[in-house]
Amino acid sequence: MDNIIYIFDGTFFGFLTVVFECFEKKNFECGIQENGIIQESLCFEYKNIETNGAKAERVVSGIKSKISETAFENVYMSFLSFQENRFTDILKYIKLGFKVGKRVDDYKTLDYVLNVIKRRRAVGEEAHLLTGFVRFAETKEKALYSEISPDNDVIEILAEHFADRLRTEKWIINDIKRKKCAVYDSGNLLIMENMDNLKILKSMEEKVWQDLWIDFFKTISIEDRVSFKRQNQMLPKKFRKNMTEFL
Repeated sequence: MDNIIYIFDGTFFGFLTVVFECFEKKNFECGIQENGIIQESLCFEYKNIETNGAKAERVVSGIKSKISETAFENVYMSFLSFQENRFTDILKYIKLGFKVGKRVDDYKTLDYVLNVIKRRRAVGEEAHLLTGFVRFAETKEKALYSEISPDNDVIEILAEHFADRLRTEKWIINDIKRKKCAVYDSGNLLIMENMDNLKILKSMEEKVWQDLWIDFFKTISIEDRVSFKRQNQMLPKKFRKNMTEFL
């Protein structure tokens, strides 16, 4: 059974359906890959797993009741990580959790437990930083638009944050790396994928405000006190390409 690689659609519920399959077949030495990111080998049998909401919900319920709410958050946040080997680590983490319960995070000497915890922290930290670094621009349709390109798949976390803080606005956050958008309008939040042909036109007023903001940013900077080392610590370079003041 350990020569099987399960293929899923890349969604969280798709992954949890694979987890259900692994427990049902008692196969925990399998490989797990996203559809479209398959590295084929003649040594393995590939099996497509169709997403099943009922099975996924049973896994969610099992993790929360038999392990802990924190363990579920670890699983979800680690899934959002960009690291390829996260799927098998999460599977092993869940298996151990069903055995030892809420004490699962105490087993940090096990690489897969430590990896899950580290990834959860990294995803959370990146999402938190982006809540302060996201820059919205006004479109011709008077909606707010922002582009991001994070390491991890944090757009849903960001969307929940801004849905709470910009409740009366219409806005779009576009993860250009994953071609994935969060669209908010009148209290409704929608996550859309395969958005590689999105055309956004900024309003005339937006250009004026952006120029004013760039001038302000330059004006308040005191040349003799500029510390690039400190700036890099407080504001990672990877975020700057989507920030108005660095355009």
